[in-house]
Amino acid sequence: FRSGVLLFLKDRFLRLGIPFVISLVVIMPIGYYPSFLMTGKKQDFYSYWMGWSWNSGPAWFILLLIIYNMITALIFLIPKSGIFNIKFSTMVFTKPLVFFGLLLIFSTIAFLPMLYFYGPFEWLIFGPLIVGQTSKILHYLVYFLAGVLVGSIGIKNSFLSENGSFCNHWLGWVIFCFFSTLLFLLSFNFMHMNLAEDWYPPKKGWFFLGVSMEIYCAVFLMAFFAIFLRFFNAKNVVFDNLNGNAYGIYLVHYPFVIWSQYLLVGFHMPAILKALMVFVFSLGFSWGASTLLRSVPMVRKIL
Repeated sequence: FRSGVLLFLKDRFLRLGIPFVISLVVIMPIGYYPSFLMTGKKQDFYSYWMGWSWNSGPAWFILLLIIYNMITALIFLIPKSGIFNIKFSTMVFTKPLVFFGLLLIFSTIAFLPMLYFYGPFEWLIFGPLIVGQTSKILHYLVYFLAGVLVGSIGIKNSFLSENGSFCNHWLGWVIFCFFSTLLFLLSFNFMHMNLAEDWYPPKKGWFFLGVSMEIYCAVFLMAFFAIFLRFFNAKNVVFDNLNGNAYGIYLVHYPFVIWSQYLLVGFHMPAILKALMVFVFSLGFSWGASTLLRSVPMVRKIL
């Protein structure tokens, strides 16, 4: 935002808007075509494409980021809002337990009312556009704004600093993550949910499910922060290349995943072997496709 809100929105349009449109119009129909063929229909791809029978698929998260970036820009346009200029206590960002506690509190407050009315499985859909899991819309926004706040004060000034001691406690966070996962799974088992039944009004145990889910998400985030800061903080040619291509891989991976599964349908082999083949094929070709696309200077500015 140092360059102004309009330049920020222009950058977000280039980085998010253009990839989303390309994904919706080109990448997703290619990805969903095998599912269409599995129904027994023999329509050629052009006729299928003209029928527009697919949705935004995994690109829904890019659309959500566009919305959240617009919300952030609007906040900056409000006179004297100063929401991101507040001089938060350094303890919030330098003490991981304080950050974790506040993230858990705000995300739980945002998530529980949405879970109560919509349940964990309903998706927000507008025609071909999927915006996201309805109950998690505000949950994601809390995490997004938390990232904005950390970025505004600088990662080097937070507990995520490379020179901090947070990473030394990685094992504790991993153990915490293990038990929070068990708690989350137990909450699901306790609910005995039937996807064929309407969620609202929610069954007994919905509150336990919501709180355990938020604990799981927050602990999982902190555990991965600690692990990556501890073990993956050094320069590595392969990981650095993967990091540079991560966005591109996310954008193009879906057709490779679906087509590899489709081509393996007629082969009889253990499911775990098929899954491994799909993973290797999809990652390899997505990585290669992203590398090829980013070799074009104009595309590299976007991806």
